[in-house]
Amino acid sequence: MNVADADVVRNINITYGQPMLRGGKMNKKKDSNPKEALGVKKVPLHVVPSKPLLEVGLAMMEGGRKYGAHNYRQIGVRMSTYYDAIMRHVVSWWEGEDIDPDSGIHHLVKAMACLFVVRDGMHMGNCIDDRPIQYPDGINMNEFNKLAAELIIKYPECVKPFTWHTGEYNAAEIDGPIPELEAGKPRFIKGDMVCIKLRSDTGDYTRQPVDLSNGTGIYMGPSDTGHEVILAGSFKHYWFYDDELSPMEGGE
Repeated sequence: MNVADADVVRNINITYGQPMLRGGKMNKKKDSNPKEALGVKKVPLHVVPSKPLLEVGLAMMEGGRKYGAHNYRQIGVRMSTYYDAIMRHVVSWWEGEDIDPDSGIHHLVKAMACLFVVRDGMHMGNCIDDRPIQYPDGINMNEFNKLAAELIIKYPECVKPFTWHTGEYNAAEIDGPIPELEAGKPRFIKGDMVCIKLRSDTGDYTRQPVDLSNGTGIYMGPSDTGHEVILAGSFKHYWFYDDELSPMEGGE
C-alpha cells in the first residue's frame, strides 16, 4: 500500500455493520432486513426472560440427576402429584421461605419446573388427569370478582396490611420519631428519586426486589413505619426505615 492509498483508508468513515464495496464506497443500507420481516411472524423467544429460564434449567438438572432426564415422558405425569408439589413450593415462598432447603433452588423456580413437566405431559399425551369433578357451573371466577368489588365499595379505606417488612416493628416507636417530621423540613418530597441501602438483617423478601431495582425508587411519603417507596422498574410499594434511604446523587 502506498502513501496515497493509506491516506484514502484513513479518511474513510466506516459505519459499523455496513459492508464496504470495492473502491471504498459504502453499500447503501437496506430499509429492512429480509430475515427480520420473516422472523417477526415466528415465536419471539427474545421476550422470555433469560435468568428465570436458566434457573428452571438448574431445577430440571437436579431432577434429571435424581430420577433421570425426561423420565416424566416415559412414566407419565399425574396432575395431582404436581399440583401438590407446586402448591407446597408456592405456599412456602408466600410464607417467607425463598429457598427450598432440600435443593438450594428458589421455591418459585421449583414450582415453574413442575409446571414445565405438567405442560410437557399434556403435549406428550401421557398426563393422568385426576383433577376433581367440576362444579356444574364451573369455578365462576367472575362472580367472586364481583363480590370482591362490592367489598371494596363497602370498605373504601383499606387498612395497611401487616407484611413481613412492615410487621417487624414500628420504627417510630423504637427508633424514635422520623427526624424530618420533627424538624418540619423533610429530606424528600413525593416524586424524588432515592437510593436504598438495606439494613444487614433485612430478609430476602425485601432484599431481592430491591436488588432488582438496583437500589433505587420513587419516594411517595412518610408512613407510620418509616417511608413509602415505589421500587424502580415496578409498581410495588415498599416501606423502608429512615436510615435506609438517601437522596440520589444530583437529586437535591
